[in-house]
Amino acid sequence: MISRRRFVQGALAVPALLGLARPALAAPRLGQVRRGRPLHPHGGGPLPALYPYAAIKLGRAQPIRRAALFAIANANDRYAASIATRGGAREQLYLTVAAGAVPASSWGDASVFNLDRATADEVAALLRVPRRDRTPLGAGLFGTWRAVSQPFTIGQPMPIALTIAHTGGDPVAMTVGGRQRGPRDNRFAFTATDRAGHALPVIDAPDFGGVMAYRPLVAGDRVELTADLRDWVAITAPGTYAITCQHQVVLAPTTAGAPWPDHAHEAWDLTLAGALTITVA
Repeated sequence: MISRRRFVQGALAVPALLGLARPALAAPRLGQVRRGRPLHPHGGGPLPALYPYAAIKLGRAQPIRRAALFAIANANDRYAASIATRGGAREQLYLTVAAGAVPASSWGDASVFNLDRATADEVAALLRVPRRDRTPLGAGLFGTWRAVSQPFTIGQPMPIALTIAHTGGDPVAMTVGGRQRGPRDNRFAFTATDRAGHALPVIDAPDFGGVMAYRPLVAGDRVELTADLRDWVAITAPGTYAITCQHQVVLAPTTAGAPWPDHAHEAWDLTLAGALTITVA
């Protein structure tokens, strides 16, 4: 005859045994956008590319209204998935893929998820949307750099001019502005090295965007842009200096630009680089 005490002990053991036999929780359905919370809060720095499912607690899936997938680099090795969910997103959401949960880098009317090429291919198949790649633009654009006047004088403007020439090929549109809200136009970048080979410190001057437009260029067009070298380096001694020059623009097929998300893949990043030598008196 079983005593009451042994019966109770056996009854308590049954759920534990059943728990041991219970299968592990299945991975969430792939290709969903879900609310979630990492088990260990992000401590700052770059956002993880994804969270393994063991490292995040996922919530309810959000109905997807619209999705687009497009390249955000000329090499077509980095992509963005722009996914609009019903009612928009007021918090960070997560996109489920085979390797884990990809965190949104931004959210609002649509959430944006940054992906590598392999994950972009996976997401394209899961969401049944095309992966849109970039194609080269501006094959006929060339830049020439020059010091506007020589020699420069310490304490006076030191203008460096860039002439952009469209030497042939299809029409294209080029960004003007967009990074000038601040002490300088950060589409430009300069370094200076003195005759002894010492690099001058580059002045830190972040920008806060700025008004931007697309300027049309057809074969035969020339555009000249100018920047004051003193906004990047402080030259306080006479001498000869080697200067490196860069100007970064975004090209698009037309002046309509490459608006996200439908035409974002039509953008093409172009860096016009050069070098020159200046004399300072």
